[in-house]
Amino acid sequence: MLSGATPRRRPLFATIRKPVVFVKSILFCDSILQIHSWTGPSVLDLNLLLVFEAILLHQNVTAAAAHNGLTQSAMSNALGRLRRHFDDPLFVKTRNGMLPTPRALELARPLMQALSLVRSTAHRDKGFDPQQSKRTFRFHMTDIGEMVFLPPLVKRLDEMGATVKLETAQLASAEIAERLESGEIDFAAGYLPSLSKSVEHAPLFHETYVCMTRRSHPMPTRSSSTSLHIPTSQAAAT
Repeated sequence: MLSGATPRRRPLFATIRKPVVFVKSILFCDSILQIHSWTGPSVLDLNLLLVFEAILLHQNVTAAAAHNGLTQSAMSNALGRLRRHFDDPLFVKTRNGMLPTPRALELARPLMQALSLVRSTAHRDKGFDPQQSKRTFRFHMTDIGEMVFLPPLVKRLDEMGATVKLETAQLASAEIAERLESGEIDFAAGYLPSLSKSVEHAPLFHETYVCMTRRSHPMPTRSSSTSLHIPTSQAAAT
C-alpha cells in the first residue's frame, strides 16, 4: 500500500461507544508539567486537555464536541477557558477549519504527553479487556487502507462485543513517526519507509499489481517484461 504526503482529511469514525476519561488538574511550572490535586489560578483542569486534543485532531468545534460527548456550547466554553488560561487564541477559524496558532503547536507535544501519561497511569496494571475498555484507538491509514483493514476489524470487534472506539486519519509521511512517539496515534498501517528502527513494526502482507492490456498492445510480453518490486504493507506502533 503506497503512502505519501496526502492532504489532511476529517477523520473517519468507526464508533462503538464513546470513551470517558475523568481527570482533575495540572500545574504548569515553567516548562515542567506536574500533576497536582489543589486548585488555584495557575492550575489547568485536565479535562481541558481532552478539549485541546479533540480540536487539534478534528479542527472543528462541532466534531470535537461530538468526539468528547459534549454539546457545541460546552465545547466552545471549554475552548474559551483554554484561551484565557494560555492568553492565546490557540485555534483560529479559517476556511480550512480551526487551525492551531504557533502557541498551540508549541503546547501540543507537552499537553499530549501529559494526557498520555494520565491515560497510561489510569490503565496501569489492568489487563486489557475489549469488552470493558472505553479506550479510543487511533490509526493512520490511507483511504485504501480504510477499505481493506477497517471492515474486518470492525466486524471482529462487534463479534467480541468490544466497547472500544476506532478513529482513522491520513497523515503526511513525515508526521507519522512523531505522532506515534507522542501518542497522538496508536498504529499506522501502509507503506511506511520513513519510520525509524525504534518504531515496532511487522509485515502484514505483500501486495501485487497486475497490468492488463489488449492483445495487440505494444507493451513487452510477459516473458520479456521487467519485474517490479512491490513494497510490503506494514503495521507500526510505539
